Amino acid sequence: VRNEVDSTYETFPKLVRAITTSKVVSKTISSPQLGTAAKFAILAGSTVSNAGLNTLVRGDIGNSPGVACTGFSNKSFIGTISLGLGSKATQAKVDLALAVSQARKAPKPKSMTGVDLGGLTLYPGVYKFDSTASIAAPRGKLTLSGSGLFIFQIGSALKTSLSSQVLLRNGTLPQCVFWLIGSSAVLGSGCKFQGILMASASIGFMDGASLVGAAYAQNAAVTLINNVITVQPACNL
Repeated sequence: VRNEVDSTYETFPKLVRAITTSKVVSKTISSPQLGTAAKFAILAGSTVSNAGLNTLVRGDIGNSPGVACTGFSNKSFIGTISLGLGSKATQAKVDLALAVSQARKAPKPKSMTGVDLGGLTLYPGVYKFDSTASIAAPRGKLTLSGSGLFIFQIGSALKTSLSSQVLLRNGTLPQCVFWLIGSSAVLGSGCKFQGILMASASIGFMDGASLVGAAYAQNAAVTLINNVITVQPACNL
């Protein structure tokens, strides 16, 4: 009996330390702070262009240092447009760079290199792809479940297939899902995507793709063809 009791008392402190350590780690993962960028549905570095009559952007559009913004009418966006150095988009790009740095430094990532996101259910955490990430199969679905923070650290490109979807369940908020993309992102035709896209290069929307969140291309273009983008309030996790 004494040996069993002694063993229990020896094990209990280890269990407490393990639980405490787990809680401390989770608290260190906080949301990247977008600052003034949060009100922008689109931010680009060179060009923002639209080639569709059915495009609707709910949120501000910004481009800096670039000044090109083409193909938009008063019916294709709800918000303001800020262009060039010295505009509101310039400060938003500064704030975006800070958020990108914070997302890149998020601790304890789970390696997902080579894994297709289609068909998966993932829970709050940090997920890392050394190279590309994709929802490869047509009509593939990625489900994110839980009221927490999701950060995807993608080494190069993000690509989604025809009519693919990102589904949010059990309290997941699109503004608390961050996609850090090392190069460019392309959302396939009819794709229904959710989250904050932060690409180093360009972001391309194929015909009919939609986004609940924001599209931020740090150094290149954002291109649209009959797309709906709806910006969300900033994540406060």
